[in-house]
Amino acid sequence: MKIKNVPEDLFSPVYFRAKETQLPNGIIKDSLAVKVVEQMSPNRLVVDDWAIQFGIAIHTLIVDDIVKQFLQQHPNAVIVILGGGLATRPLLMDNNQAEWFCVDAPYVEPFWSQLIGESQRNHFISSVITDLSWMSQIFEAGRTVLFVAEGIFLYLTESEVKQVIFSLQQRFPNSEIVMEVIGKFILNSTQIFRSKAVPGGRFQWGIDDCSEIETWSSGIQLIREYFCYDYYKERQGVMKFLPYLVGGKNKLLKVAHLRLSKEAI
Repeated sequence: MKIKNVPEDLFSPVYFRAKETQLPNGIIKDSLAVKVVEQMSPNRLVVDDWAIQFGIAIHTLIVDDIVKQFLQQHPNAVIVILGGGLATRPLLMDNNQAEWFCVDAPYVEPFWSQLIGESQRNHFISSVITDLSWMSQIFEAGRTVLFVAEGIFLYLTESEVKQVIFSLQQRFPNSEIVMEVIGKFILNSTQIFRSKAVPGGRFQWGIDDCSEIETWSSGIQLIREYFCYDYYKERQGVMKFLPYLVGGKNKLLKVAHLRLSKEAI
């Protein structure tokens, strides 16, 4: 029996990961996403969109590689997924040592519990990201922490993003964060045109140069900025010309990997 009326913002990312997985030349392989989608019925029709699917697949690939390398260096790390929704990564990438947390809004928890589920090392924290009290529920016990923020900071204002990052920096010194970031072209486009790719039709924060985040505090270090249009050009079709049309790949979708050291703000 399927779980009905799954909100679109929960269903869509898993759906597109599953669709990509089922392609013969799929960029990612998320067998769990395929199984999860089979158990769900969305609250509205999700229209296939190859550009959205490509974007989700690429940033998933990049983040997966970063998490994999992090776990190789820190096998008993704590991985905290911010706005994780129905994140399958804790089950797909678990090494039997790391501890995983998914932080997301209270309405997500019933769906997460049925489709992903609590375990000894995989936990759900019911909280909106901007209610910083959730941080007290992360017990790292001296272990290194990696925060993963896919599809969450885009919906916050810049001041809210700064507040979250500053708080992580102070509460979890020497942690790292990997985050999906959009450039100003995407941001401005959703301000002018209502986008079917964005619940509510609007993103709120974007930045062209992720090194600007370093200027927010002396304790923030950009480890690397990844540009999604650098990958799988053979899959991009006419979209491969988009960086040239909008003034650079930095104005589009990317992933930033940062180190957060405890410094005076």
